[in-house]
Amino acid sequence: MKKQTIHKELHAAIQCLDDKKATELTVLDMQDNNSVARYFVIATATSSTHLTALKNALMDHWKKNFSRILHSESRPGSSWQVIDIDDVMVHLFTPEERSRYNLEGLWGDSIIRLEAIEG
Repeated sequence: MKKQTIHKELHAAIQCLDDKKATELTVLDMQDNNSVARYFVIATATSSTHLTALKNALMDHWKKNFSRILHSESRPGSSWQVIDIDDVMVHLFTPEERSRYNLEGLWGDSIIRLEAIEG
């Protein structure tokens, strides 16, 4: 996938989650970590209902604007939802689960500023 397309999708995911009031939006550049994706987008939902709403909004946005359906790696009712957007992997958590798994702690040196991502 071309870099320009990746950045467009990365920006679209961040914007969609921000519009739906996700909190603590964080992006990790995973290109040097032998990861399954180039970028991880991590966001926190305020409740399990909000978590489901964030996931559904992101998946609906992709279907409408990018003409494709995303793949979700999560079970319904889970407090950690993962959405695969090719080179961008979105991780949505409840506050407790985000703290428990602490992805930023694992890859803290990979955090990039949201301002550095061009739309």
